[in-house]
Amino acid sequence: MTEKHGEYWKTLYDFGNNGGFLKLIDALRYGYEIEDEPITVTITPVQQNKIRSFCNCYKQNCDYHSLNVVKAVLDSLEIKIPGVNA
Repeated sequence: MTEKHGEYWKTLYDFGNNGGFLKLIDALRYGYEIEDEPITVTITPVQQNKIRSFCNCYKQNCDYHSLNVVKAVLDSLEIKIPGVNA
C-alpha cells in the first residue's frame, strides 16, 4: 500500500483501523482540547557560553534593550545562566 499510495496514506489507514476514525469523529462532534505536554530544555555549557558572549557584546555596545530582551526571554522560560540572569 505504501508503494501505491505513499507513506501518508499508510499512516491514515493505520490510524483509521486502530479506532482512530471514531476518535476523530467524536472530536469533531463534541470538540476537543489539545493537552499540554511538558518539555525539557537542556542548554549545554557551550550554548551557555554563546548566550553569555552575546550578552557581553550587547553590554559593550550599550545595547541594553537587546540585553533586556534576552534576559526577559530566559526569565520567562525559567532558565538561569550564571553571568547573564542568575
